[in-house]
Amino acid sequence: MFAVGGWDDGTLATAEVYEPESDKWERIAHMKEQRAHHALVSWQGRLYAFGGNSHGGPRSLLNRLSSLETYDPKTGKWTSLKSMKEKRDGLCGVALNDSIYAIGGNGLSSVERYDLRMDKWTDSCSLKMSRNAACACVVDGKIYVIGSRGDKKASTSVEFFDLKGDEWLFETDMEAARVYASAVAL
Repeated sequence: MFAVGGWDDGTLATAEVYEPESDKWERIAHMKEQRAHHALVSWQGRLYAFGGNSHGGPRSLLNRLSSLETYDPKTGKWTSLKSMKEKRDGLCGVALNDSIYAIGGNGLSSVERYDLRMDKWTDSCSLKMSRNAACACVVDGKIYVIGSRGDKKASTSVEFFDLKGDEWLFETDMEAARVYASAVAL
């Protein structure tokens, strides 16, 4: 289990891993950039941190990040990869089929897909609505994006993306509105 970036009286580049055998958290190499409000996914034994905000003060366009970096536990190093086309903070992300998806973000409905084999970002189909501080997970090969912050309030809406259909569709709304939540598939 890894904890990466975030905020503590300033934006963090620190990262830690929890070792259950010793019941201890241990520091690992710092990311190349400080980041909070970013996305973090794992794929085939590596971590991928992308987007976010690099400044501890009020979030602004000037502080948003488009960068992507990966951590390899075997080497203990972070490596910079190709940056996204768009700067995003408050985004969510998932890994699916050798790709990473950067979904929404503050004021954004756009989605970018990073092909891990080709080291290339491409535009993917946009969401039906902008999603800031939403959460996402993959269920049965579909990407679900849940909740959001828009118009200064939390949202009950859910969208899913079926790769075969190449479009986002609304799913049944949640009963409770939520923002800054987490989602996981069992």
